[in-house]
Amino acid sequence: NSYQYKLKSQNSKVKTATQNLKLYVLSLSFAFCSLLFAFTCFAQSIPNSAELIAKAWKAHGDKDIAGTFKYTQECIDLYQQEAAEQQATLKDFPKDKEEIEKFSALNDVAVAYFIQAESYRAQGKIEEALKNFKVILSQYCYAQAWDQRGWYWRVAEVSKESMLQLNPKETFPASPCFKAPKPKPQPKEISKIKLYDPG
Repeated sequence: NSYQYKLKSQNSKVKTATQNLKLYVLSLSFAFCSLLFAFTCFAQSIPNSAELIAKAWKAHGDKDIAGTFKYTQECIDLYQQEAAEQQATLKDFPKDKEEIEKFSALNDVAVAYFIQAESYRAQGKIEEALKNFKVILSQYCYAQAWDQRGWYWRVAEVSKESMLQLNPKETFPASPCFKAPKPKPQPKEISKIKLYDPG
């Protein structure tokens, strides 16, 4: 009887331990699924930079100033760090479409600043417009944007043109994309040879 009692007691303990282990594994699985679900929802809630720029262009075209700045600023806040990292890897403008599209954060953040500058310009806020154009030149100068007519345009170059239209005497910030023009070589002075005159 004593042996049977001990055996039953041990079986009971093993059964309890097994149940506790199952509950522990089940709890871990539930926690993991909850975290995975939360992460998926969070990832899905982050808008794509291209979507934000498309909405920003539409708002700008509709002269919806609040909408223009809402979408552009959201793009800047979400993607400016990635844009800066992409800019830092470049030494020249990406050439073909496939290569250009690898730098979507850089391109879209620069366009976001460009749209803001154009909106400021339309409102007559010249200083604010110039400030945004300068951000593009100094921080995101390798950005390129797709034109619906079938080509890419360089955001910094168009920004420079806009700045000169606003102020022909405007100075530009230092930019790795625009090298200072080399000074023209000065013509060497040709020394005149005096012929000996025996006189």
